[in-house]
Amino acid sequence: MELLTVVISTREIDEKHIRTVKKAFSHPKTEFLIYENDNKMSLPEVYNKGLEEASNNYVVFMHDDLVIKSTNMSNKVNKLFDKFPDYGIIGVAGTTDLANGIWWDIRKSMHGRMSHTKDGKTWTNKYSKESLIDKLEDVVTCDGVFYIVDKR
Repeated sequence: MELLTVVISTREIDEKHIRTVKKAFSHPKTEFLIYENDNKMSLPEVYNKGLEEASNNYVVFMHDDLVIKSTNMSNKVNKLFDKFPDYGIIGVAGTTDLANGIWWDIRKSMHGRMSHTKDGKTWTNKYSKESLIDKLEDVVTCDGVFYIVDKR
């Protein structure tokens, strides 16, 4: 099993949230790179720093407000890359067409799913007709909310 590095950029470290993330990625040798960044660097700059500093081949990038409701994520990431060995990047949302730098600008080109919670209500945006658990769609870019890179 490949070990993971989890990279998070945040304005302010929230220890409770970090404990929740560590619980989701329960393997004891998972590396966590949490960068406190109050607009000193862009998100791509932080993610690139994390990619350079990551000790492991599988690197997870995620927003600091993301709530992961799954457990055993380390094993799930490994199974994803075992099942789809030709992919170097796997994300939860992205697009097949990028016209102006905004991945969600062309609705028919969007793929994936994301749930949102606001004011106690939760809903899921389904950008694809089917669940992509057993099938991946080739996209030109992934949203930065959550994606995994195999550095090899």
